[in-house]
Amino acid sequence: MNPRFFLLSATISLTFLSGCEYAKKIKIPEINLPKLTNIQKTVIEKKNISIICNRGSIDKYIKDGWKVVKKESKEVTCSWKVGRAKPGCNLKKDKGCRVTIPDTLGKEHFYQLERKKKLED
Repeated sequence: MNPRFFLLSATISLTFLSGCEYAKKIKIPEINLPKLTNIQKTVIEKKNISIICNRGSIDKYIKDGWKVVKKESKEVTCSWKVGRAKPGCNLKKDKGCRVTIPDTLGKEHFYQLERKKKLED
């Protein structure tokens, strides 16, 4: 074993050992804080709701105390139908003739809801 390595590791080990003894001698003063009463503990609950093509609503959430924080909308396809790829082709005989195309368009609404709920002790 290299004597320099041994001396270095012994020095580091003794430094850590003596440092721990010094840390035990230091006393940290206690801080007396007043006890706080009448503090209401609350938690903020968050929920994301998506409503597509007017199927559903957020009325039950509003009645339960939820508030709308953010609302986004985008256009989506609500239903699809089968059509012909080119005029005159037979849908029953030609597989390449069948094409799925959007039938009705609607909106998808994204709601970000939030409510404060009180915690009991």
